[in-house]
Amino acid sequence: MKRWSVMLGFLLLGTLANAARSVDATKPPWAWSVEERINRRTNPVLATERVRAAMRAEEHVPRVTSNSAASTEVLDVIDGNINPELFLPTEIFERLLTLSFVVEDSWRPSWERAARDAGLPVDFWNRLETISAPYVTELRWRYDLLQRAKANPAQRSQFEAQILGLSPAICRDSLPALAKARSVFGPNFDRFMYTTIARGMSKTVFGTRESRDQLLTKAKGCAE
Repeated sequence: MKRWSVMLGFLLLGTLANAARSVDATKPPWAWSVEERINRRTNPVLATERVRAAMRAEEHVPRVTSNSAASTEVLDVIDGNINPELFLPTEIFERLLTLSFVVEDSWRPSWERAARDAGLPVDFWNRLETISAPYVTELRWRYDLLQRAKANPAQRSQFEAQILGLSPAICRDSLPALAKARSVFGPNFDRFMYTTIARGMSKTVFGTRESRDQLLTKAKGCAE
């Protein structure tokens, strides 16, 4: 009986994997729905395939030193150069604003050509910073706290607590800022995010798989 249960489990996982793969392969990464992204990202069979593909390609899969074997297990490797569609719009949007308006060495010059190619206006960067101002302010505050934590090891826990306390506001304000950007710039904005910004992103999942609820909460800007 136990053997049949195991076999049934494998068949079910295979069915779920095939269903996740059924998303039109010709659909551009910016056109996927949030549900499609989450379904494919949380499918354990497809996640295992991504890990194996990363290892076969001899890509760097980080290792974590820990007394717990479970915490060192690599459960997923998401590479924006291969699967940009797996990243949530809010995740890419946060990276775009952080690297454009928060860090000292802005990436905007390297993205100028891509922004034009995506059909975004010449004043794109100024308008984006203006309409995203409250959210950018919070991202700058977090970045400043991170820098202080690095510079003051003795007070690291204090700064980390402040960063943790700021996280709900950052998550909450991400979606309204993204919605404004989409309203102002139209479909070309998502096209730019997924063809340019997502391409430089990567994420390795250790120990515990990401859940649908966690990703959906993030996608909704932590809204109840």
